[in-house]
Amino acid sequence: MSAQFDPNGFIEPVAAGAAPVGRLDARGPADRLLVRTLRLWLLGPQQQAEAWSALSGEFGAAPARRALRALEEFLGVLAEGARGPIWRHGPDCGCLGRDEALLADAVSAAVRGDFNAASVALAPLIRPEARPAALGCAHRLGRALRAAPRRRSSGGWLH
Repeated sequence: MSAQFDPNGFIEPVAAGAAPVGRLDARGPADRLLVRTLRLWLLGPQQQAEAWSALSGEFGAAPARRALRALEEFLGVLAEGARGPIWRHGPDCGCLGRDEALLADAVSAAVRGDFNAASVALAPLIRPEARPAALGCAHRLGRALRAAPRRRSSGGWLH
């Protein structure tokens, strides 16, 4: 645990993985989409339906299904190989937490073919023996999110 200064004068403990490292709106569209989808997906069935609706509206049903299957596969590997809790912010939070940034960086690097950078991003989150599977999943997830045709030219999660 680290500490975060509260404007009211209190020191509050904050899990290191949840510590804000930036703003979500400062990231590219694919990173924003990944983080927002991840946040919703992990909250349960109602929010998963919201994620599905947003993705299928943005990409169409088949590409959205591929992206969500890839996300579930990635999350499964992360859960199996995690060093500890992987933290996230709430679905509407504008902050980008450390763990969220690392996951977005890993997916972005993997889809570019930079598996060394992706492995470095995943290192604080998962054990070494889980990294090869996570890298493959990150690559498939990144491809699914980037390859899907965009239906909207404005609005939605990407803008």
